[in-house]
Amino acid sequence: QQIELSLERMRWLGRRPAGRFIAINIPEYRLWAVPAMSRGDAAATNVLEMRVIVGATVTATPVFHDAIESIEFNPFWNVPPSIASKELYPKLARDPGYLARQEMQWLGDAGDNARAALASGRARIRQKPGALNALGTIKFVMPNAFNVYLHDTPSRTLFSRSRRDFSHGCIRLERPRDLAQWILADQPRWDALAIDQAISDGRNRTV
Repeated sequence: QQIELSLERMRWLGRRPAGRFIAINIPEYRLWAVPAMSRGDAAATNVLEMRVIVGATVTATPVFHDAIESIEFNPFWNVPPSIASKELYPKLARDPGYLARQEMQWLGDAGDNARAALASGRARIRQKPGALNALGTIKFVMPNAFNVYLHDTPSRTLFSRSRRDFSHGCIRLERPRDLAQWILADQPRWDALAIDQAISDGRNRTV
């Protein structure tokens, strides 16, 4: 039955992408970056592999495929309305200094009901780039209907756990620098040193 269900999921996704691709096995908490293979190749070599953190049971990572369009170094975290109203607003209500300590900004007019403004998107919270940023130092952008993307994380200790379903649906990467270098391998100016410099200067930029 498990094999039948897996085959059905594969049918939903369609053919494997042409050229190089990234695959994530959600229940195994693992990512593979697979180089392009020539016709007749039995298996890919030089596959980049790493552990990942995926969505928790109530905020599961969806099964889909899309294209990574850009890499953002030192990203802002635009907190989704649901997280802002359900998780951050209660903390802010108890502790007015919470946002400042977390390097977060309130954007927009709160009006008479700040929580409703967050839930509706009329106001929002974003976190500045830096050591506290929930996305870490790198974000991999792939626009999709689920608002799911790949990103770094400051919570490195979670990768040592055997079960790694802690996120709100996005995929946290064990080795984001390596994946950035793999993706940008066809752009000579973006070698490992350039990537490290882009991160260390602290400036938000998109490639």
